[in-house]
Amino acid sequence: MSTPDTRPEADDDAKAREQTRLVALKIVVIVLGAILVALTLVVFSTLIWRAVKGSGKPAAPAAASATALGSVSALLPAGGRVVSTALGDGKLAVTVEQAEGLVTILFDATSLRETGRIVWTRTP
Repeated sequence: MSTPDTRPEADDDAKAREQTRLVALKIVVIVLGAILVALTLVVFSTLIWRAVKGSGKPAAPAAASATALGSVSALLPAGGRVVSTALGDGKLAVTVEQAEGLVTILFDATSLRETGRIVWTRTP
């Protein structure tokens, strides 16, 4: 059986290795901390830059408003009632309930001109 080496040189070697590991660990912690601070600065400076200068992308076209188009009116058939509206992909859809059934009228969202109609009928 071998006995543990209790020589002072072995003890000094172990202490030296431990000291080297501690120094390496301190260097890693300092480097990672510096990277974290640098990335935080990049994120905040980008946010401030975009808030001040804009994101660089063109703004989405503004939706049509009554002030830009003037007064716009549409005739609702007698006895008709608006059931729902939807806006998307540059289109405005207005579903009207009439005596004959449902009709969805499609408008261009920027000019509010009628672009089409969908007549919903029931199968017998």
